[in-house]
Amino acid sequence: MPKDPKRYHYITIGLLRDSWALEQFLADAELHHMTDQLGKLAALRLTEYYELVDKGAVLVGSLPASAQPRTHPRETPRTKQGRPTEEQTSGEAIAPVSEQASENADRALDFFLGEGEQE
Repeated sequence: MPKDPKRYHYITIGLLRDSWALEQFLADAELHHMTDQLGKLAALRLTEYYELVDKGAVLVGSLPASAQPRTHPRETPRTKQGRPTEEQTSGEAIAPVSEQASENADRALDFFLGEGEQE
């Protein structure tokens, strides 16, 4: 399909080779049968991201200044209980961590339904 510069604004992106993000993106493309439409998939995922930001599900700029980018999210140092270390939780928290997963899920649901702001 030829480019339509009157309708679309084209951008070029680059993902680090052998990075976790590229791995996930290519797996996503394969899962959704879009390996030949990577630009369209990137536009779709970017649109979904901004919709989540608009709904408050993703807080832009909420990481503490000391947070360093990682190549893989599983590289985050954790305590023996599997929770983030104290220095990772020094930023603003939405809901306190609970030992009960269902309690955390209920609090998150309340927050995203707008009930968490009243507390």
